[in-house]
Order: sequence, then C-alpha cells, then structure tokens
Amino acid sequence: MVDYPYDIHHLTRVGGHSALDFCNTADREEGRVIAEALKDYSDGITGVYRLGWLTEAQAVQLHARAQTHPSAAHHRYVDLIALREAMARVFAAIARGMPIVPQDLERLVSFQRAGGAYRHTQLSDGFGWVWDMPEGEHGLALPLWVAAHSAGELLAAQPAPIRQCDGVACGWLFLDTSRNGKRRWCDMRDCGNRAKAKRHYQRNRPTPPASDATEANAH
Repeated sequence: MVDYPYDIHHLTRVGGHSALDFCNTADREEGRVIAEALKDYSDGITGVYRLGWLTEAQAVQLHARAQTHPSAAHHRYVDLIALREAMARVFAAIARGMPIVPQDLERLVSFQRAGGAYRHTQLSDGFGWVWDMPEGEHGLALPLWVAAHSAGELLAAQPAPIRQCDGVACGWLFLDTSRNGKRRWCDMRDCGNRAKAKRHYQRNRPTPPASDATEANAH
C-alpha cells in the first residue's frame, strides 16, 4: 500500500503483473475498500493507460468521449470498479487457497467475451494484442475489456504464486517471485517497515511498575 491521498498519475506497481497492479488501485480492510485511487472515469482511463493496456491515442479519445457522454462514462466507471473488485476477490481467494465465488468469475468472463470482437493479434513487432475502439459511447467499455483480458491471461498462466499482503488495512496482491517463496509484504519499505516498527515497539514497550498495575487492577 501507499500513503493516501493516492494520485493515480503516480501509479505504484508492486504486483508483478498488470492485473494485480490494477487491483491494487485501492486499499481494503476485510474486503471493504477504505481508500480509492480511481475516483471517476477519467482516473480509470489514466490508470488503465499507465498499466500499458491503452495507447496514448486511445486514452485521449476516451477522455474526449467521456466529456461528450458523461452519463455513459459514469455508468462505465461503476462497472469498472465492480470489475476490479471482482478481480481482487478472485485473486485474493487464490492467494488464500479459498474457493472462487462463481459470480465474480462470471463477471470477469462476461467482459472478456464482450471485448473479444474488438481484439486481434499483431505480428509485425512480435506477437501481441491490439484493441479496436468502437464508435460512440460503446467505446467507453474498452477499459473494462482490456482489464478483464489481462486478468484472464494471469488466471490461465500464473508465472508465480499469488500472495496477499499481510499489512494492516492493505490487502494488496502480488506475485511471489522471492527465492524462498515466502514473501509477506507488498513492499518491504512500506507495509514491511510498519510491521517491523510495531514489533520493535511491542518488544521495547516499558513495563508499568507493579504498584501501578496493582492499582489499575483494583479499579
């Protein structure tokens, strides 16, 4: 996690895969979002662009269309957040060795299928995917399609175990590529250091005098 307010223009990438970095655009506590980086559709475009899922031209076009179709853009923003949370629950379940909720997987697959007609392969500079953007407000769904596609790729071929950060009020997800396979923190400089500082405080916390303890018990 990072200290909020989180600026999506300075996206922190510790997940090891863009689908996990997308999930990490929020902090969660017990599955509930407590800090949000994607505050509107414009933030969603910026985040998806910075993850490498959109070209600069597509991002510019989407920003312009969102201005022309504000109501449709808001609905797509709501859909994007719902998709991200479904992705986060799917990957968190994998990290904990728990069953995946079928409705979450169905949401992901539905957006994969919806975008399939607009995705084709590119072979000129090596294999890769290229996305076409439909005309009008229908094209505002492009961020959802590319996010769902990335999640599907990670589910199909996990290059390393998926973990969830042990940090308090974090919940960020990452691929564990550590040598011993026991990575616990999204970022040692952040959640890891907080945990170390807490343990240090608890070990070195002064013990109250016996008289104070006795008096406290008497009350």
